[in-house]
Amino acid sequence: MLGGTITDDYGFSNLKVMYKVIRAGQNSPDKFLTRAVPFNRSAATQNFYYQWGLDSLKMQPGDRLEYFVQVWDNDVVNGYKSARSSFAQFAVPDQAKLAEAAEQSAQKTENQISKTLTKAQQLKKDLNALENRLQTKKNLDFQDKKQAEDLLKKREELMQELKELQEQNKTNNERQERFNNQNPEMLQKFEQLQKLMNELMDPETQKLYEELKKMLEQKQDDKMIDMLDRLKNKEKNLEKELERALELFKQLQMEQKMENAIKDLEKQAEKQEKLANETEKQEAQKEKDDKAQPKKDDAKSKKDDKAQSKKDENQQSKKEDNSEKKDQNSDPKKEDNAKKDENAELSKKQEELNKEFEKTREDLKEIEKMAEEMKNAEEKDTREDLQQDISNEQKESQKQLDQKQNDKASKSQKKAAKQMKELSQELAQQQQSAEMEESQENMDDLRDILENLIQLSFDQERVMKDFKAVSLQDPRFVKLAQDQLKLQDDAKIIEDSLYALANRVLQIQSFVTRELNGMKGYMDESVKYIRERRLNVATSKQQFAMTSINNLALMLSDVFKQMQEQMSQMSASGSGKGKKKGKGKSMSMGEMQKQLNERMQKLMKEGQGQGGKGGRGMSEELSRLAAEQAMMRKMLKELQDAQKGTEMGKKLGGEMNDIMNKMDETETDLVNKRITQNTIKRQQEMLIRLLESEKAIKEQEEDLQRKAESAKPVMRRPPPQYEQLVKDKQKQVELLRSVPPDFSPFYKREVDSYLKKLK
Repeated sequence: MLGGTITDDYGFSNLKVMYKVIRAGQNSPDKFLTRAVPFNRSAATQNFYYQWGLDSLKMQPGDRLEYFVQVWDNDVVNGYKSARSSFAQFAVPDQAKLAEAAEQSAQKTENQISKTLTKAQQLKKDLNALENRLQTKKNLDFQDKKQAEDLLKKREELMQELKELQEQNKTNNERQERFNNQNPEMLQKFEQLQKLMNELMDPETQKLYEELKKMLEQKQDDKMIDMLDRLKNKEKNLEKELERALELFKQLQMEQKMENAIKDLEKQAEKQEKLANETEKQEAQKEKDDKAQPKKDDAKSKKDDKAQSKKDENQQSKKEDNSEKKDQNSDPKKEDNAKKDENAELSKKQEELNKEFEKTREDLKEIEKMAEEMKNAEEKDTREDLQQDISNEQKESQKQLDQKQNDKASKSQKKAAKQMKELSQELAQQQQSAEMEESQENMDDLRDILENLIQLSFDQERVMKDFKAVSLQDPRFVKLAQDQLKLQDDAKIIEDSLYALANRVLQIQSFVTRELNGMKGYMDESVKYIRERRLNVATSKQQFAMTSINNLALMLSDVFKQMQEQMSQMSASGSGKGKKKGKGKSMSMGEMQKQLNERMQKLMKEGQGQGGKGGRGMSEELSRLAAEQAMMRKMLKELQDAQKGTEMGKKLGGEMNDIMNKMDETETDLVNKRITQNTIKRQQEMLIRLLESEKAIKEQEEDLQRKAESAKPVMRRPPPQYEQLVKDKQKQVELLRSVPPDFSPFYKREVDSYLKKLK
């Protein structure tokens, strides 16, 4: 953003910014380029500002922009006179400074995540302390209310820090994407991490805190304990998600650092090989000069003999011969000095390469240290022995250059370049192999978790049915209560395994871990109500737990498919670097519902006929269908929320609610293993209405897309330091409008002088 003030007695004819871009490693251009700045031709004194987007200049690290502003008056008679501002410049930091800034920014983000995690842990402790304090009280005293108010205040501070964390990570990603040429796979990982951080603030948790605040205001003390218990579970989930975000952030930073080290080694190998060719070329030129030197000496001796045999030649000829001899004697000294300068230049370049490689060695040591500190990372073998060999060869080549042993120096440089390429290839291969091995291990772990979830669902269904058929006096009651406790322990094992897997796999999104938290919460509540002998409530909680288990299995099944696709792509390409992930054709909600209806019809026919699926197979299929229908209902709810506030949202709001209600009825039928002709008929009606709604939304999106084809100006907000310039300009225009147009030049100058004093 450029801005300032221009003043003249009679006005202006032109205002421009003059600039030139000096690319890194190139000479400065001879001519300045220009950009016109808008101004008022009739105003003698005015402020100006100009928003200049530098993206069009495509500046790279190390480039520099030099510019100044020049203004011309409107004196046609005496020729347009001009004045210019002082020179200014804007420089893009070089690659080393950018890397240093990126590393500092990443460290700052990591510290911010750790700080936020500590506050989340403290908030959970405060919630637990307040809940324990209220266990033995019917009404809250002043101290209890004060503690609850402090808790709400700490929650607001935590939310503010989460927002700052999201913005900071977003800025860090934008800087990496702009100045660091990352491969698409790494960019996608950073985008997934940003998405995880954006989802840290759960809207449901925020609603619970708002309800807690209303309870304090309305003095609903009897409901406080239950609310605090729910909030404690939510804060535990936030703590787990922050721990996961921290672990994934460290993992991505380590991968990024390794990728940068591999790229640096490749570039250094190219530079080292180029320097070896220069050294070899200079040595060849030296040998050529040495071979040519004896011929010059022979010619000189013949010329001297000929000069001595002709003693009768005049004295002038002898003087010319003597001058030639002096010139010939002076040439070798000049050549020696030139060779010394060339060797010094080569030695200097080699010294710079030595420093670059030592910096890369430090980065590789840092990667080993990061791998040791991380929970899930494997040890990194960065080939310290090969690094030492490269360093020795580089130091030896520099020593040989100083001793003018260019032939030996060239061989050492070529050997160092070859070893750098070898090290780069080994590190790249090691990273690729580790990624494939880790992906396979993660897939195996996820497959085990899925199998355990399905088994847990069947066991929970069995226990729920048995509880419905048992009374409090039945001897089986104690045995069923023990079975439910065992299921609770099994769920705990699945929870720990899934959280450990989520710390390694970015594809597992936040709603998966929240669904896991919901499953565990329902199972804990069912155990609580069994102890209180409230069987009806306990069985309803078991039903909710089973639904959460099925939803969780369906979500993880989708993640498993994504991991399989990624694994197949890595295997097919033979490299995990520089490839774009393939995306299959996405299936619409209507197509998914149609397939689900067809499976329901097929299942109903098998149930009515002979030779169909057995009881276990039928139950398993019905559970999957119920989970899929529940997932589609959630997807439709998200679509409805996205359309809120729009004309289409108002038009289809009631229609979507009816469809979701029908989906809910279908889920009830499937859970109760009841598929009738009425169920199939309802599904067909729901499918028709769903397809019509999708069609209406699609047509609206196409219309919006056609409208969006016409270019629209993008208004950019000027920086705060220039807002005052805009205000001054507006005041100035308003005042100038009040000045009559028939003023003489003298009075115009007086008005300008007055405006200056007023300012």
